[in-house]
Amino acid sequence: MKKLLITTATVTTALLIFSAGVYAADYIKFTGESKLDESNDKVEEIIDILENVADGKADAEELLAEAIERIEELENEASNKDLEKEVKRLEKELEKANKKVDKHSENVDKQLDKAIKIRDKE
Repeated sequence: MKKLLITTATVTTALLIFSAGVYAADYIKFTGESKLDESNDKVEEIIDILENVADGKADAEELLAEAIERIEELENEASNKDLEKEVKRLEKELEKANKKVDKHSENVDKQLDKAIKIRDKE
């Protein structure tokens, strides 16, 4: 009778340990999948932020290129007074474009820092 009780207790204990292991494996798998889904969402958000930043930078660079091109065109014209006035105006536009590029670069750095923080939260 004592051996039967010990055997029954051993089998019951083994079944409980096995059941706990199966439950723990299921729980770990469940939490891992949710973390993976959350990470994918954050990666998509980071990509969207970086695409928006890149679009803004392209616009600023385009304005800068147009201003430089116009200055070069005006340098080839005959009218010196008009040329000087236009060069001064374009230099001001160039300064504005450079300020926008600098501001945009700061925004890029801020957005990159945000993206890194989002990534590091995982």
